[in-house]
Amino acid sequence: MPETNPETLQSTRITTASGRIIAVAIVIACINYASSIIITLICAILIAFVLEPAVSLLERIHIPRWLGALLTLVASIGLLYLVVYGIYDRVIAFIQEFPTYAAPLKHLFANLENMVKNIEKLASGVVPVSSQPQSNLPTIRLQQESHWGQYLLRGIGSVYTFIVTVMFVPFLVFFMLTAKGHIWKGTLNLFSNEHRQQAETVILGIGHMIRRYVMGNILVAVMAAALITPIFSLMHLHFALLVGPLSAFLSMIPYLGVALAMAPPLMMAL
Repeated sequence: MPETNPETLQSTRITTASGRIIAVAIVIACINYASSIIITLICAILIAFVLEPAVSLLERIHIPRWLGALLTLVASIGLLYLVVYGIYDRVIAFIQEFPTYAAPLKHLFANLENMVKNIEKLASGVVPVSSQPQSNLPTIRLQQESHWGQYLLRGIGSVYTFIVTVMFVPFLVFFMLTAKGHIWKGTLNLFSNEHRQQAETVILGIGHMIRRYVMGNILVAVMAAALITPIFSLMHLHFALLVGPLSAFLSMIPYLGVALAMAPPLMMAL
């Protein structure tokens, strides 16, 4: 049995690790470059998972799948339109009065900045001053003011790209729901015959898990909105019907949800 050289084995491991790191970097770069496409695809997949039970129910009562997918999608878009139509006036009023609510936040941030500067002055008094001569020339710093719209459009690229992305999602969801059988067969054909049954079980389990996760989060957000909104109304909080559901859905964001959900009511209360 031939002996393995330790140096050769170590160099092989280093080469393999380097190749994996390069492959991961390439994948991350591709995801970053095609972020809008990937986000659109993920949103369409999640919406298709949510609407699939309704399409399957219509298919059981002998309605063609394409017609059931079309009816379900139109009903969902109509429901979304009613929600947007109901909160449109409040959103416009909130946008118009936003500078009024943003002024206390600016004052709070200015106080925090002054507090940090005072702490820095106290810390500089404790640390001994360097004996090197310092220039008495004032330092001028130029900082360009950034508007909130720049941060909004940075990830999207432009308003046109955002509109095209939003309009493309319903078509993508419709074709996913309609061609479910072909997509399912094509996915299973990627596996060999002996592993096909196991792959089908795993994929079905993943699908049920994603559907339960999405529907569970939506249900929890709706229940939280139904509990929070009346409390905000009793507290006479401005825009309670808008802030309550917004805080409820923001709380669903992992890790940062609680902090983000506290921001809108605190801003209204200042």
